[in-house]
Amino acid sequence: ETEEQRQNRESMRRSFHQSISAGVLTSLAHKRYERRRLAAMEIEKVVRSLTAQMSQQQSDQHYISNNIQNQLERVRAILQNLTDDYVRSSSEDARKGGVVALAASAIGLKKAVVLSSQHARGMEECKDLILASVLHACQDHSQRVRYYATESLFNVIKCLPTLAVQHFFILFEILRSLYADVDLDVRSGAQMLDKKLKEVIVAAINNGSFTADACVPLFVRLVHMRNKPTKQLTLTWLQEFTEKLVGSPILEFLHLFLGGVFGMIADPTPEIRQLALEFLQAVLPRLLQNHPTVTGEIEEVLRVSISNAEDYGGYVSVDYDKILQSLVTTLEHPDPFVRKVAMYWMNQIIRAHMGDCGDGIGMNLNLNMNIGGLDSSKSQHLSAASIAVRNSVPHVLPGILLSIGDAFHTRSSSKDTFLPEETTHSLAESTNSCLQAVVRHNGQSFVSHLDGFIVALREELDSPGGHGARNPPAMERKPYRADVKPDGSGIESTGWFRTSGGEGGGSDHDGAKRDGDGGGGTTGADLEKDDAVMMSRLCALQWVTVLYENVVPDSLKAEYANQFTSPIIHQLVFNPPDLIIFKSLEVLANITIITDNDEERTSNTQAPPFDHQNKNDNASDKKKLNANNDQIPLLGGEFIQTIRDDPATLFKMDILDTAASTTPSLPSSDQDPNFQEQQQPRMFRSRDREVFATLINLHSRHTRLLPDLPRVIQYLCCLQPPDYVFVSFSLEIDRFIRASQERMEKAAAAAGTAGSALLKEAHGSFADDLDFSSTFVQQMNFVLLSASETSHLRIMLRDSMGPHVPINAYDQRRQRLFHILI
Repeated sequence: ETEEQRQNRESMRRSFHQSISAGVLTSLAHKRYERRRLAAMEIEKVVRSLTAQMSQQQSDQHYISNNIQNQLERVRAILQNLTDDYVRSSSEDARKGGVVALAASAIGLKKAVVLSSQHARGMEECKDLILASVLHACQDHSQRVRYYATESLFNVIKCLPTLAVQHFFILFEILRSLYADVDLDVRSGAQMLDKKLKEVIVAAINNGSFTADACVPLFVRLVHMRNKPTKQLTLTWLQEFTEKLVGSPILEFLHLFLGGVFGMIADPTPEIRQLALEFLQAVLPRLLQNHPTVTGEIEEVLRVSISNAEDYGGYVSVDYDKILQSLVTTLEHPDPFVRKVAMYWMNQIIRAHMGDCGDGIGMNLNLNMNIGGLDSSKSQHLSAASIAVRNSVPHVLPGILLSIGDAFHTRSSSKDTFLPEETTHSLAESTNSCLQAVVRHNGQSFVSHLDGFIVALREELDSPGGHGARNPPAMERKPYRADVKPDGSGIESTGWFRTSGGEGGGSDHDGAKRDGDGGGGTTGADLEKDDAVMMSRLCALQWVTVLYENVVPDSLKAEYANQFTSPIIHQLVFNPPDLIIFKSLEVLANITIITDNDEERTSNTQAPPFDHQNKNDNASDKKKLNANNDQIPLLGGEFIQTIRDDPATLFKMDILDTAASTTPSLPSSDQDPNFQEQQQPRMFRSRDREVFATLINLHSRHTRLLPDLPRVIQYLCCLQPPDYVFVSFSLEIDRFIRASQERMEKAAAAAGTAGSALLKEAHGSFADDLDFSSTFVQQMNFVLLSASETSHLRIMLRDSMGPHVPINAYDQRRQRLFHILI
């Protein structure tokens, strides 16, 4: 401390003793509270008198400015000595008296008239000194001192509310520590202080002197803390802001702390759970309000900036896209009740802003809005919320696929008071039905979001256990509750989460283990997880068809089908149930059906509609084959060579299909009566053989799947003509062998010497492919000769070969089909 500072301190001390009598100073450190209170009231009178003199002197223009400064210095001297000699004293009673005296001084400064800019800074320093000293006492080691400091802080904020606005963040941190104090009296005082601080801050935000935006980072940080009093305090503030702020500005930042609030629903403390539910129940109706519609130029702006659409007409901006994304993340929470509430939120938001989707759950809003997207020709008037929610559907889809398989209610032992008649599964099904109804009603509005749908569906179909297995939350971060295990179990009973690798049942190795005999028994939990995966897969497959039929343009249908061919077929690796296999093949049959656009395109290019792999074929051969298919030899090398060429595919596909438009109809006398009686209605065929090629490649990599191949072929024969299935497999297995042979020949040419390791490896790979092809053909023959699905094909081929001469064109066609299959 310098000499000048020491002199200033001594001067302030003399001024302090001149202003305050010795008896008052002695009573201020007395053991009795009443003596300390009376002494504080005397100090309040002194401070009020000095403040009144300063206000009066300032109004007198003839009064010297130095006298005002002297009065201000006397006030500062009183406050500084109260801080140094009492608040920081070693005596507990002196500290108690010091904080009470500082609060009394704040009351004395309450009626101070706004001074000139020359002295305003000095008055602000006096107020800041009071606040800093009282906040220091709030952290005292004595419980009674902390209690009196809390009471004094309440009086300071009440008398000087501007201090609370200026130093809100410091006050809130002190309030957090007092809210979690070990002493009951201190906690009671903290609750009173909390109410007063809320009142001051809410009033400041409503009158514009403070903003809710400034509080958001604080709440976002605190909402994820583990401290229970902090959680409780944060929830009460969020509730206060939601109910009392004009315009609900907190909704603009709701997505930042929504996940933390949902996590509090699973808190072991009943008070925190109740506060979290009350906050969510207060916020949800505000999100479901039908704000003013947007048209014209605003509508065009929302087309461009749809992810952050704003509500116009004085309403606060709400980012529904991020709110729904936060709900999707919450649907991975280990606690089933949290998942149910999150799914309820998603259901209500989608139903409120997407239109009437059927029988609703919960509130019925009767919003007068059109379903779907923007359509200026129909003069639709959509709110910004509706546009934002509609464009968030691709982000919502993973959560719905995950929740469709949530069947935790079958094991719940506690009584659920929140929508007891509904479950997460039923809410997810209702939401899924609503979204599909909207997509079917106005599918063109979702064309721009087709990439998002494809990513979400492939994420479900590509992963062994669906969306949950790709990002198991309990494995990546600490569990929400101490009794949660990495697989999501341990909350009340066996967990529901699908885990991949290690303990889970989603890897390729696990699938092989199930196929073998040594895989062990299957537990009830494993069966439930398999059921959950199956329900999610069925929902994803259904969405593939819905998008194909209602959203995908005709020009993109072939490309869209190629996106899902491999993921859907790859599910066979994990030995799915028969229902999944049949549904997968049915979806593939639906999305690969040749469309009118495909027929027009192929007719213009003179290419067979069933093959897009024939770009390098000889044009003259195509013309020759298309001109007169009946002139192709029945036997000999020329025929064998011809059936390997793609230009003949159209001929091969229509050998027995007399109802096809590409084949001239035969006279009734040339047709087999037995065949005519047994013939079923013509079924549609695929636009190419990509599905069959993918199946062959999959089984060549996973030969353990070959025993189940007959079942797959039988399902294919139920969905498409058996002759088309067998011809397609025949062509693709031939292509597979020729490709393998070409690889071996290239390896032999590059090896140089016959005894090199590279050549041996190539020969071994080719031998494996031949062995695989042999087994594959054996399985095809088994289905052809014994399955009921191929009975019509067997009738067609009966007596197709023999010494007799063909008597009509139908017999010729049967012979040719027989040669192709051979």
